[in-house]
Amino acid sequence: MKKKTKRNQYIAVEFIVPRNSRDENTFATVKARVVSDVRSLHRADVFVQYMRKAITQWIRSTEEGRKFLSGTSDDLNIGDLSSYGVTAKLQKELKKVGILSLSIETNSREGEHNWEYDDNLFDTSWEECDRCGTTLDAKGFCKDITCPFSDRQQDATYTEG
Repeated sequence: MKKKTKRNQYIAVEFIVPRNSRDENTFATVKARVVSDVRSLHRADVFVQYMRKAITQWIRSTEEGRKFLSGTSDDLNIGDLSSYGVTAKLQKELKKVGILSLSIETNSREGEHNWEYDDNLFDTSWEECDRCGTTLDAKGFCKDITCPFSDRQQDATYTEG
């Protein structure tokens, strides 16, 4: 006996879509609700295949879609779609393939900051006494025995006084 999936059962998915460029570090965050069925829409390769199918149908069947494609010089990409937004007619085609909602946010790191994924989040400069500036020992105590705080561990519970 085949198990029927209710039409309103869905799962939330999120994909990071990087731009392949040496000149900039741009990526899109694609979030969607998809029908939870056997099509594996939670996988990026399957999701983009079905999204492409819906967008192609939208372009072929609507004047709105054809004008949009023309405005992209026939080079429609995720950034273009992010700028344009998901219209009611496009959403209708997306639903036909199991994509119930879609949002796209693009981000670019050009000169904004230099924080990277693998940057260490432990602050090594914290390894000095808050009172006198002397280096702390391995247990978090001030190494200067003349400092009045050399007998107090300087951690999250440390307070003066």
